[in-house]
Amino acid sequence: MRPDVCWRVLPGEVLALAPTADNVTSIRGAGVALWGSLLDGASRATLEGDAVRAGCPVDRAPGVVDEVIGALTDAGLIGSGP
Repeated sequence: MRPDVCWRVLPGEVLALAPTADNVTSIRGAGVALWGSLLDGASRATLEGDAVRAGCPVDRAPGVVDEVIGALTDAGLIGSGP
């Protein structure tokens, strides 16, 4: 997680703003379940476990984690550069 991201947790949603973004990103569903672990720098195994605990079938958890990480990277919320 980038340290310069502004975010707020609401019921069922995380709102986040990357420093270079003009729009707030709404994170819902599996993304909410993974958000706290992403903040802590969790391992992939932990993220997949979070997805399963949130109701994702075990066989789909790796794909869900990939989707969430991809979407957050595209939004500029995770990654190393501006």
